Order: sequence, then C-alpha cells, then structure tokens
Amino acid sequence: MRLLCLCRHGKIPTLKISLIQIMRAHLWQKIHESVVMDLCLRDDQLVLAANGAHVSAGDVKVGTTLIDDTGAACAVTAITRGTADMYHFQPTAAKGGDLAAKGFVCTPNHIVCLRLPAATTHEAVDTHGRVARVVAVLPAVVYEQQLGFARYTQHTKVFAVSEAQALAAARAAAAAAAASHAAAHAEDVWEVSASNFYKFAQAYPALARDCRLYAAPAACADWESPAAAPAVREAAAVTGLSLHELGWLLGVYLADSQAADASCVTVDVSAVHRVKKLAAKMGMAAIVAPQDVSQGLTGNATCQVVLEPARGQAANPLQAAVVALGLASKCPTEAAVATLVATPREFRNGLLAGLVDTTAQCGTGKGQQSAYVLTQSAEHKAMLDLAVRLARSIGATCSVTEQPCAGAEPCRYAARIGGTAALGDIGCAVPSKVLPREVFSGKACQDSGAELQYEFTVERLPPASFTGFEVSSSRKRFLMADGTVTHNCQVFDQVRWHSL
Repeated sequence: MRLLCLCRHGKIPTLKISLIQIMRAHLWQKIHESVVMDLCLRDDQLVLAANGAHVSAGDVKVGTTLIDDTGAACAVTAITRGTADMYHFQPTAAKGGDLAAKGFVCTPNHIVCLRLPAATTHEAVDTHGRVARVVAVLPAVVYEQQLGFARYTQHTKVFAVSEAQALAAARAAAAAAAASHAAAHAEDVWEVSASNFYKFAQAYPALARDCRLYAAPAACADWESPAAAPAVREAAAVTGLSLHELGWLLGVYLADSQAADASCVTVDVSAVHRVKKLAAKMGMAAIVAPQDVSQGLTGNATCQVVLEPARGQAANPLQAAVVALGLASKCPTEAAVATLVATPREFRNGLLAGLVDTTAQCGTGKGQQSAYVLTQSAEHKAMLDLAVRLARSIGATCSVTEQPCAGAEPCRYAARIGGTAALGDIGCAVPSKVLPREVFSGKACQDSGAELQYEFTVERLPPASFTGFEVSSSRKRFLMADGTVTHNCQVFDQVRWHSL
C-alpha cells in the first residue's frame, strides 16, 4: 500500500517497472527499506553534542546540535523512532566496568563506517628459497552476487622476479603500486549496514578482522571560537590566569581527594614552583605546609601548598572560579563536565595536565613511556570520567578497567590514556610526567589530530526501541560520545511527517 500511494501521488515519476514484476522480484522489500531506512541507534546509546554533553539517542530532538566527522557542528533536521533487532559493535580491547568503551548498538539497517587496511606488499619464494615474485595487496570493495551487497576484498598485483626483472625492481614496482593505491584511497570509508556486515563476518571472518571502526577527536571546532566557553573565560579573567594555567590548577584541585576547597592543594614537589608562580599572578601567597618543609622538598614526594589571599584581598579567586564552574563538591554534574570539555584546546590541555600531574603514572610500551595510567576510587569516578573525555577530545585512546576489590575496600578504576602524540603537548609541570613526542612513533600511535582505528566484534542482540536522526552535515556522519564515526539516518518526507 505504501508503494501504491507513492506511485499515485507521483513520488516515483521515473518508475519503469510493473507492480507485478516488483512483487515477483521482492523489490517491494528493498523499496520499503529505502523509504523507512531504520539507520538508527538504540535509545540508550550516547552521542556527542556540540555543547560537550553526552546525550542519549532517545533524547535527541529536531534542532539538537551534534558534531560531524570533520569536527563541525551539525543540526538534527529529522527524527524517526521504532523497534527493531539490534547489533552490537564492540571494541575487542574493551575492559570491564561501567566506564569501559562499549562500542555502540544499532539497528540492522544502520550504516557502519569502516576503514579498510592499508595496501601492503609481500614476497613469495620458490622451492629453492629464492624470491619468485613480489605481490602488492590492494584493498577494494566489490559487489558480490551471492551476498547481495558490496563487500571488502583484496586485489593483488604480481611482479615476477626473473633475469629481466631484478628483485630490487620488483620490490620498487610493488611498493609504488601500494603507495599509489593508498594515496588514491586515503579517504575511503566502507559504509555497510550492520546486518550486512554481520553476514560478511560470518562468510569471511579473516577479512572481517581486517576492518576497523574509527574515531575522530571528540571535539567541536566551534570550541576554539572566542565566543565559546564564556564561563571558563570569565573564570580565567577573574583569576588573572591564562586558560592553560587555570585548567592546570583546577585539574590539581579536582584530583586531590583530600582538599575540601581550593585553599590548599597537594602537588608533587617538582610542581611547587608552578603553584607559587600562579598564586602570585592571582595576588595570593603559596605557603608550603610546615611539616613538608621540615622533611625537605626532594625526591618524588608530594607536599601540601596553602593558597592564602593577600592582605586586603576579599577572597580566594581560585575558589570563586571553582564555585562558578560547579566544581565545589568534586562530583560535577553532566552539565558541569560538559562546560569543562566544550572549551578551547588550551584549557583542556591544562585541565588534563593537572589531573595527570596529581594522579597519573606513566605506563610503558616496549620499554618506553607512552601512556598515562590514572586511578581513582569509585567515590571519585567522576574525575576519571572527566580525564577520559578530555583525552578523547584531543584524539587519545582510552581503556578503562575496574580493579578488583579486596574485602570491604571500595572499588577502584584505572584508565590508560595513550595513542596520540598530542599527549606530549598538554603541558605537565612534573618532569617525570612529560611524555616525549618521540615515544609515539609506533603503529599504535597517531600524530596529533589524526583519527584512531580499532578492532571490533559484532553480535546480534534482542529487539529494542531505537531513534534515528538526520543531520545537516553534507557527509551525513556524526560522532558517538567516544568519537567513533557513524552514519546518520536518512529520513524521507513521509517518515519525517509521521515523526514530528
């Protein structure tokens, strides 16, 4: 009936096939899918709003502003809702705990955005152990009749090694072919429905393991605007600090579980000089606690620094900033966290550096420091969540684990943050916490601002309610809360009308 109505009202004026043929060929099913297009997320899935908030898909409305895969703000222009089977795309490296990366859950027709492996070369030897040919392996997406959709495959170009074709020349030709293919397809994304990828993974499990979900920095370009983050800019003006300096002091304060307010902070002894410098800029005195002075400011010890207003100063300007930003309780609301995240990169770097300087240890990778490991108790889990969101906003990978409890002890969470050279630029004050950029040269790390790719698995889940939305971005992609890139729902006029 939907199809008859479309034809009657002239919605498909170029239709050149009879209705009998359509029914016999089951084309009506494909037409129905193209009209309904449940390219949607389960209602509890979180997406990243342009104001820094994490919003459940079910709470998205027409006019909600999200972020596309280029970092630009994009508005939701239409909504559709319903119930359907679900598919769960989950990172294979995900750990336990309610802060762990969960991937996303979507409907069968939701379009998943995947990166394919880079073109590579390998050599084949003959029975005598000599290299007989050099092969360039080139990823491609081709239509397969049996599956009924375009799928990822591998094409090869073979360069034989003979007297006429020396090994060096064959290697050079294969490398040139791989490089040319990589340059031509650097921006390619395989957009495939969730149900089709599930079928593909069952038919070609080895090839499916080559595919990667990918994430962009979970940040909006508008956050760098001079008009952005007015509350944070006003706090910086009140304290007389730069955005990075204010962020760093707030990070130190938030990570110090012992500090009741911003009149006293606990820092590594190597950071005392910075605290004193910033206190002077605020017109305050920074006094090291007497017991710490008597023990000597050496080694890797920490000490308490009291921030005392100067004579004639009415109040502690840092405490005023803490209260104005909703951080007095150290259990910030979602709105307060969003206010701290939707800020210029300078402030986010400082805030993350303060958290790192106070609570993090440097992890190791192949004998080198290449990541931060932050730990917090369950009571202060909000601080860890804030650090993860700040790290993802600059393109870092984050893996959160829940550490086992011993007896009646409260649970603790640990977050490992790494994967990007941008962590070397956040501006830590503690020398041992500074990660040199050269340690990020491995394959698991990216240059600052580059996308991150990760392995995943997919499984079917029971039916659930979904929400789909169309965005104004020309690329029709938007970011999940963790920065994962996914595709929007294409809501046509008929569905749009029913959903408003």
